[in-house]
Amino acid sequence: MSSKRLPGKSLMKIAGFPLVVLSALRAGNTGIRVVIVTSTESSDDVLFDEVTSYGIECFRGNLNNVLLRFKEAADHLKLSQDSLIIRLTGDNVVPDGGLIDELIDLYVNNKQIGYIGADFPNDNLPYGVNVEIFTVSSLENAYINARSNFDLVHVTPWIKRYNNCCGMSPYISKNQRQYISSEFSLTIDNYNELEMMRGIFDKVNEPLDESWFKICQLGFKSKP
Repeated sequence: MSSKRLPGKSLMKIAGFPLVVLSALRAGNTGIRVVIVTSTESSDDVLFDEVTSYGIECFRGNLNNVLLRFKEAADHLKLSQDSLIIRLTGDNVVPDGGLIDELIDLYVNNKQIGYIGADFPNDNLPYGVNVEIFTVSSLENAYINARSNFDLVHVTPWIKRYNNCCGMSPYISKNQRQYISSEFSLTIDNYNELEMMRGIFDKVNEPLDESWFKICQLGFKSKP
């Protein structure tokens, strides 16, 4: 709820769902366990109440040290060191379970990879289609070693830097079609982008189950 560019955007509605709920339900539409990790600030009480009313798990921790929040969430969930963490931002409604499953398969089938993300300039995906995968062990190493405020706020920069020499891979879209491109954005940082995304989902019959790829197609056709 602490967005500076679009305050309260997490609970703004798209396709009849609060944005963060739509993101969580789409991410979990193939059975992946989804936990929303938010802060203990009183301003996030309404977010906690809303997401839990949909039956979505929610963990609350430090507002400013998001890396600590993630580490404490992993501890709370009793995750093993080799458990995979799939990180999405709550305002990212494009990824679905199908995209996440693709990344998990790529991760587990390549033992040289310590981090994988659909968040690289050359991944052939629009800005805003962000998914990251890493282990609990990597998260704990980051928690022990990261010192800069940037690392603490953004969770994965230390993991990326470490794995740059130990195995890191971008996700490259299997489809490689021209209308999937990193040259346009499907992120939601302002009201115009929110309205654009509402327009995209207005064209979708099943907002929780429509593929991430179809959403990207519609987004490309809607771009200015």
